[in-house]
Amino acid sequence: AAYGIYRSTLSGRFTHVNPALVDMLGYDSKEELVAIDMATTLYRDPYERRRVIRDFGRHGMVSGAEVDWRRKDGTPIRVRLKGRVVVPDPGEEQEEYYEVFVEDVSERRKLEVQFWEAQKLEAVGRLAERRIDDHRTAKKVTRRITQQLMAEFREEFASLSCRDLTGFDMLRDHEEFIESNVWRDACMRQIEF
Repeated sequence: AAYGIYRSTLSGRFTHVNPALVDMLGYDSKEELVAIDMATTLYRDPYERRRVIRDFGRHGMVSGAEVDWRRKDGTPIRVRLKGRVVVPDPGEEQEEYYEVFVEDVSERRKLEVQFWEAQKLEAVGRLAERRIDDHRTAKKVTRRITQQLMAEFREEFASLSCRDLTGFDMLRDHEEFIESNVWRDACMRQIEF
């Protein structure tokens, strides 16, 4: 992607813009873009411009500052600025000005947001898989214990009225009991989801 380049006065008026910046911001001509006031028309948040100006004042340059601008049609655009304060030689009639390179990073930011959203969804999926595995493991353990207990206490189970309590005959229907909603509800009360 082509970089926009501009020069502006310290007060926020463009003095020069390149065609790439004109295209990036959706203006019809250089003259139309040069006529705008940066602080009120270009920056979505005037504080961001003050922050960039403060960085220029402290360091004489800005490197990698990301700010939100507006295109001519009002749509937001995220740009990265890299520039310097140009101080004319003594005796020159020209005032100090900013010379800045502008990179449109809107699409990159969108992709980063999508990447992080995908990472979050993947983490949630892994957590859900672990919970499902925990549930399956609990079912297997309970099935094994039930089978062991039934083998040891076959006569005691036969005399109990399990069918009245659970709706299942524990001697014949223990597999169906484990697969049933009765089992699931009891298990889910034990495992915090």
